Amino acid sequence: VAMTEPQAGSDVGNVQTSARQEGDHWCLVGRKQFISAGNGDFVIVLARSQAGSSGLDGLSLFIVPREGDNYVVERAEHKFPIRGSTTCSLVFESSRAELLGEAGGGWKEILTFMNESRIAIGLQGLGIAEAAHEKAARYAAMRKQMGLPIREHPMVAEMLLDMETTIAGLRAIATEASTLQDVVTHSKDESATRQLRELTPLVKWYGSEEVVRVCRSALQIFGGYGVVTEYEIERHMRDVLILPIYEGTSQIQSLMAVRDLMRVILRHPASLLRGGPTPMLGRARFGGDFAAARGTLVGSLRGLIAGMARRGGLALVRGRRQPTEDEIRPFMLHAERITETLAHLHVARSLLEQAARVPERRAVADRAARRARIVAKRNAEAIASGDGGVFARVDEWARQRATPSR
Repeated sequence: VAMTEPQAGSDVGNVQTSARQEGDHWCLVGRKQFISAGNGDFVIVLARSQAGSSGLDGLSLFIVPREGDNYVVERAEHKFPIRGSTTCSLVFESSRAELLGEAGGGWKEILTFMNESRIAIGLQGLGIAEAAHEKAARYAAMRKQMGLPIREHPMVAEMLLDMETTIAGLRAIATEASTLQDVVTHSKDESATRQLRELTPLVKWYGSEEVVRVCRSALQIFGGYGVVTEYEIERHMRDVLILPIYEGTSQIQSLMAVRDLMRVILRHPASLLRGGPTPMLGRARFGGDFAAARGTLVGSLRGLIAGMARRGGLALVRGRRQPTEDEIRPFMLHAERITETLAHLHVARSLLEQAARVPERRAVADRAARRARIVAKRNAEAIASGDGGVFARVDEWARQRATPSR
């Protein structure tokens, strides 16, 4: 699917590729960048079909066959990750195209693809993590230092256990999201739709950022051999670095997760008093480390909401008006910290639910809950400390942009 353009990456509303209807077909003019398999037999293109439209309005999807006229594969990018996937820059010069779906419905239609692909990225991360852990575990059992296999040294053992916990947790939430996707596809279950919306950015975030950490640990276990190309660990390390970037960066996933969370909180402020912060996490009846992590996150969110009330008044936090961009800046600054804690909480919740049915899962579930508590505490300290310097720098840059250069 060709969506990204040189000036339109995360900002999809800035798409400039245009489409005009000519008789029984359409003609596309524009440029696309970083398109996976752009040298295939055809490509699906997001283009602006309504003249004068802006933002996400007026976008449509089109099928463009490569065998048609004026479809130019300008180049294949030279990149260090996923070398087995061709990433292309494409140029359309009045290329013949067929409308896919309804005119003007492109953004709504592509969201379905994007949400499914974000779950798929989590599954891609799961595969990479499994491969990296398998190789690291085998090497750690074979490699001896100081008279022992290195896996019997506590620090290495902890790294291997941490990798196992991440993999088990990612498999749990990715499977849960995939199941919900099937339910939503074949029914109008509103509860499943809300749960899927909550989990999708977390699966993408966790299946990207945490898998980078898994591969980093695997490379460390291999030591010097890890950076030698005869071993596959360096390939896994290279390939994994694309995951936090494509199909929506980790920062975009964080903004999505936190904006949805804010809507829930502002619509139902009492959720933070009932143990919230979301219905899925609020319903989880687990104590110990899980409850401590959830309580820590709720405390952080209460602090941020209190700050919004001081700046915007009670009408804002009671949901009587929408917050301004200035009022939500602290939420946006800490969006990835909140998302990281949410992801670890959902991993712990999902594994603890498995452990309630299958006792053999108890050890990994307890490790995940303990890690969620540690992550929640670390992020809460960062949120509470604040960093006014970030906003000061942003404001300074905004003033510089607004001041005409002489």
